[in-house]
Amino acid sequence: VTFDGLVELQFHARGALSNLFVQRMNGVPHEQEDEALVQVRAVGLDFRDVLNVLGEYPGDPGPVGGNSAGVIIANTGSVVEHAVGGSIFGFVEAPLASLTRSSGLLLGPKPASMSFEQASTIPVTWSTTHVAFQRGGLRRAQCVIVHATAGGVGLKAVEYAQWLSARVVGTAGRPRKHQPLRSVGVRLLCSSRDASSYALGAARHMIASRSQAAFNSLSLNFISATFATLADGGAFEEIGKRAVWSAIRHKASAPHTTYNVIALDTDIAANPVWLYRTVLLLSARSEAVVVTSLPVRSFDMEAQHELAFGTAAKRASGA
Repeated sequence: VTFDGLVELQFHARGALSNLFVQRMNGVPHEQEDEALVQVRAVGLDFRDVLNVLGEYPGDPGPVGGNSAGVIIANTGSVVEHAVGGSIFGFVEAPLASLTRSSGLLLGPKPASMSFEQASTIPVTWSTTHVAFQRGGLRRAQCVIVHATAGGVGLKAVEYAQWLSARVVGTAGRPRKHQPLRSVGVRLLCSSRDASSYALGAARHMIASRSQAAFNSLSLNFISATFATLADGGAFEEIGKRAVWSAIRHKASAPHTTYNVIALDTDIAANPVWLYRTVLLLSARSEAVVVTSLPVRSFDMEAQHELAFGTAAKRASGA
């Protein structure tokens, strides 16, 4: 079915990607005070979006989508006044639509060096990485473990660590994932399929020393195995949602380390001004080519939405 005019992507119920469907929008979204009306040009899907549609995300994931890039077509903002006609990227409400709205504090100027598609790949992944590295306090020449390195957040973590001149020990599953990682400078790689294999590989790569930080999205035995590779005073930055440790378990098992659970949506709700500064920093670093886009594969929302979500799910499962 092809529509003319304004459309949006919805689903009948969570549980299957086949529940996704495109429908006409019921009018133009009405922006509230200090909000902008955005013409969406690109949305960067991530694994959270797949879990959302499948009904497998713990808690309330909210609307599908988050990473977005587009053009301002109206603005009621007084705190942040984005120019009408300006190209932006950042976080918007329900972006899988022709038009949507967002607080001006959640948007920044799109880097001129990036297309809309490229810019839509990095707001969530880079902001999550930025929070983790800030809280972890990683410094030059220190070692960081980056799990699921071939994923979107993993690639941004590698880029960030390289900018800091830190040493990366990465993990990836299938052997075909290792060569692309080596091509971006990750020389020390371990398994993300088996925690015991990871522990042996990490010990070999670090020459029996320990890392100062870990960036984790894996679960079960990988958490305890990763704590075993952390030095005293090391920082464990948790971005996973499954089998997350409680403060009591962390204190009992690894009291000489820190354990920070990263929840970007909670941070945004608590302090949108912080997020605005973060998006501006991301824009500036992108213009300086310190931050690059993730690899892009584009899909037409009307004709290829199920294929797009299926591809995102397949890529994540093979990380």
